[in-house]
Amino acid sequence: MIDTDAIEYAQARLQARYGARPGAAAWRRIETIRELPALFEAARATAFRPLVAGLTPDHSVHELEAGLRAHWRELAREITGWLPGPWQRTAAWFAILPDLPVVEHLLRGGTAYDWMRRDPVFGALAESESGARRTALAESALAGLDVDSAADPTQTSLADAWIAVLRARLPEAADDDALHLRSLGQILREHRRAIVTAHPGEAIGLRRSLAERLEGLFRRAALTSIAGYCYLAITALDFLRLRGEIVRRAALPRPGEAE
Repeated sequence: MIDTDAIEYAQARLQARYGARPGAAAWRRIETIRELPALFEAARATAFRPLVAGLTPDHSVHELEAGLRAHWRELAREITGWLPGPWQRTAAWFAILPDLPVVEHLLRGGTAYDWMRRDPVFGALAESESGARRTALAESALAGLDVDSAADPTQTSLADAWIAVLRARLPEAADDDALHLRSLGQILREHRRAIVTAHPGEAIGLRRSLAERLEGLFRRAALTSIAGYCYLAITALDFLRLRGEIVRRAALPRPGEAE
């Protein structure tokens, strides 16, 4: 049975946050700023303020990475809490979306850096020896994500495994919810297929296309819990875009530093 009051409450919160997202002009300013202090100032003047809270240009790139991930998880938990109870366990799975590349790196035997070892989500995975990481993953909160590292990435990936776990967590859905869920799954799968075969210069266009499709579904799925999932996916894209801008500048030599 649909909890109409809970759905209406969630929709009101989601719509308010959606409307407060930085527009094209704000993004142009963020993307054209050259210095990290000015970028933080610009981000704090937008709805991104919670994502950069407590972070400063004096932090190392790894400290910034850790802080940004922590803020994203807090934001994802907040949004999850707006949804009706049966849908929250599924929504909570969106909190790990930005972690998938790191997990894949570790599963493929990549170097475990100190900042990875200190992370509360994948730290135990990073602490494990390369050959024991699959066991560590299966015993962690990320269980279900494991894929064969030798598999063709166009066929099997952590993104595919993430979608499979998302589907397994779903509660029984009404007809409208089920229709929107199928649309969301199709959008994510098609983007995955496109991105793994795309040239580097096509990434921005593909990201823009994904955002537009998610925004369209967010509007069509209004007053269903699927709108919450769409908003989480849209916000994850915004987060990854902002994180890229911050980390890219933080990784460059600063004025007065030796190159």
